[in-house]
Amino acid sequence: LEGLSTLSAEPVDPNAAPPGDPPPQGTVARVSSILLSGRGVSLNQLKPSANFEIAAALAQRLASNTNYFTTNTALSGKLADEENGTNAPFFFTFELTLLLARPIDI
Repeated sequence: LEGLSTLSAEPVDPNAAPPGDPPPQGTVARVSSILLSGRGVSLNQLKPSANFEIAAALAQRLASNTNYFTTNTALSGKLADEENGTNAPFFFTFELTLLLARPIDI
């Protein structure tokens, strides 16, 4: 194939499982938390703390589901306004870390 350049890459282990394949038998991965990314309509123009209150209310509501999550569910990262080219942001984003009450082995 003329005109194609070669790509340099890290050496590949020929015995490694391809991406997406299940881990080898006997290998267990434990899922103990979930990172949830949220996006909402910014209400900070109505009340300066509105976006925080929305994100905190969702975190509190999820943490109250103690069958699934521990009470250590909390906002992680920071609240961020999405700029849309106008003077006021229209959306905001946030992250929640949910700790599972019963971790899952996969």
